[in-house]
Amino acid sequence: MKGEIILNTRKLQAEVDRLRTLEAAQKVSLAAHFSSPSAIFITARNVFTKQRVNGSQTGIKRPDLLTILFCFVLPVVLNRTIFRRANFFVKGLNFLMAKKASRMVTLSNLAQLLKSGKNMIIRIFLKYSTAHLRVNN
Repeated sequence: MKGEIILNTRKLQAEVDRLRTLEAAQKVSLAAHFSSPSAIFITARNVFTKQRVNGSQTGIKRPDLLTILFCFVLPVVLNRTIFRRANFFVKGLNFLMAKKASRMVTLSNLAQLLKSGKNMIIRIFLKYSTAHLRVNN
């Protein structure tokens, strides 16, 4: 009866009966999910585990210290400096975007970034020092 207009009491009563039957079926399903401690654990694990991607199961990554700091410290710093006079909506968006971005920041990503930055600085200094040596000689 989904999407159908109810014009009389018989159709209304039939829809109420259908919804009560559906509610009873959902109660039985929920009771099965929480019937024992192991079922509760499996249900909780399924909530926090992502779906299978290409045959391998991907779960929630364990956050490291940098991710946690980036998630909570960055919004506070930005809200106290750049968005000081912003409204609640902008500050909330800032918090949500920082949480989303913190998933991408890990210690391994930061180490890789610092390593590439160090290599770039070394190349610049080597280029400058060789150019400087050519000029002086």
